[in-house]
Amino acid sequence: MGCSTSGTASSCLRQTSNQVHLGKIAEDERSLFDKRELRDLLDKWLADHPSGKTTRNEFAAAVEKFNIDGYVVDGIVASLDVEGDDCIDFQDAIFCLSTFLRGSATDRLMAIFSVLDRNQDGRVSKQELMQAFSTQRRVVSIRSNQLNKIVTDVFEKADTDRSGSMTFEEFKEVVNQQSEFEQHLNAANAASQFNDSNTGWNARYESVRCLAKFLQLDVGTQKGNGDLNELSGPVVADVLDMSFGLSPIAIGEFLAHQDPKNREFASCFFASMDFAGMTLDCALRQASIRICFPGEAQKVDRLISAFARAYSESNPGISMDEDTVAITSYAILMLNSDLHNDGVRKKMSCLEFISNTQKVVPNMEQQQLEGIYRRVQEEEIRLDFANAIMSGSYTSNLEADRVQTNNISTTLGQLINDELGTVLRALRASRPDTPGSPPTPDQRTTSFVHI
Repeated sequence: MGCSTSGTASSCLRQTSNQVHLGKIAEDERSLFDKRELRDLLDKWLADHPSGKTTRNEFAAAVEKFNIDGYVVDGIVASLDVEGDDCIDFQDAIFCLSTFLRGSATDRLMAIFSVLDRNQDGRVSKQELMQAFSTQRRVVSIRSNQLNKIVTDVFEKADTDRSGSMTFEEFKEVVNQQSEFEQHLNAANAASQFNDSNTGWNARYESVRCLAKFLQLDVGTQKGNGDLNELSGPVVADVLDMSFGLSPIAIGEFLAHQDPKNREFASCFFASMDFAGMTLDCALRQASIRICFPGEAQKVDRLISAFARAYSESNPGISMDEDTVAITSYAILMLNSDLHNDGVRKKMSCLEFISNTQKVVPNMEQQQLEGIYRRVQEEEIRLDFANAIMSGSYTSNLEADRVQTNNISTTLGQLINDELGTVLRALRASRPDTPGSPPTPDQRTTSFVHI
């Protein structure tokens, strides 16, 4: 709700200050999140860190249960601690989270290079790389007596100017030469392209195809004339579900596009959610964890139609037909916008909502609509991005088992730790005359598609 109904002047000032802060972060090119996502992330961050910052020790305690080594913790804090106070603030965390959820493969590689560069001099020394391999031996699957040779071999290939340390360009060159890491590059860049607000529907479709290949989903075989087979609805739905970090705003824009294939894609996407036994407003709230309904009326109509089909199929015994579900769902979204938009001064009353809705769908009972109004008034239906990324965090295997993290710090630590393991395995495979072998299932990480 707006400041006019928030209660105290101090809460109004805090809300206004936060809005200004979010606006500045959203405009910064280092942030790859929409302002709606940032609002949700800030609420979660302040709930966990009322001071607005987390210390090195607090961060370490948060990620301890995920077996993230102190070396990684120190590297993260050192690379993000702009003010030099041994703390991470919200802006630092957002810029880093943007890199590992939404950035290109090069952006992520640069961030990992910064974690390895312990003294932040712009180069990685043998000692710094030795320390990384030493603390990550279990992840990389090497024995202690192999460390010296592995690091020496890496530098033999990477340190082309024989300076005794690696620049970022030397580091990137040797990592990118590995075939396994090439898959990483392709998938990470495809995900980054999908999330870009300037990406059109066709390019997003090809991004989904690339991610489907990486996730080893069935993309069919190439046609005899050289054209690629069209992706099926279930495959597209699986990609949008399994590719951790895809923007719910980009997903909404993609599925709401007028391309004829989208009817099947959107239907399969909503069908993958379980709405059984939920009221309409609760089902819309559940869907909003994974997708953001666009503002344009025609786009909303397309998504609402697909949502209504899925809701009706999940609840075959309800008295509402599919059209009633669709019309009422649209009315709920309009009510939600009216009640929780600060720009709307005169809010819709419960009687007005009931009257307006029953004019179009007279079979909707007053008691049902009263309950919907009360619940929406009490709690806005909004993007639940922070909880989505925490409940959707993946363990380090391609089976995409999910593990609940406690807060943004643990999600950030897990993302960086997975990516570091991926890069170190690529470096190990880069040793001269030592062909890289495919990683075992427990070594492969989903950081490739941490969007």
